[in-house]
Amino acid sequence: MTTRIANPILGKTKPDLDAKGDCYRANGKLFLEICRQHPEMAPTTRLCHGWVTPRTGKCKGRTFHHAWVELQEDLVLDYCNGGKVTTRRGDYYKYGRIEESLVVRYDYEQVMVRLLKTKEWSLGSV
Repeated sequence: MTTRIANPILGKTKPDLDAKGDCYRANGKLFLEICRQHPEMAPTTRLCHGWVTPRTGKCKGRTFHHAWVELQEDLVLDYCNGGKVTTRRGDYYKYGRIEESLVVRYDYEQVMVRLLKTKEWSLGSV
């Protein structure tokens, strides 16, 4: 079953292509693992949710809601669907055509509160 969510980039409702992926769970768990195992990194580590439109690959040109981890405002980790992407934030945003103003960044406390409240790895963002 495909989840339908409003897409602010396209201004209409479109199927959420990521509903078949594991980005929320995989990157949410990665975020928690980093914050718990390296508490000194927690203040500069964020779990991010936003709209991406990849330039290449099987989802090329298709816009969908996605999750990734940002470290120290310059490094992105995206460990979804069995992959392990580590790259500079500027490159990741350029490749994914990510609009900065539509990205929601969560710190550790916000993730824990929303996770306990919603019981969903999407944190209720979709």
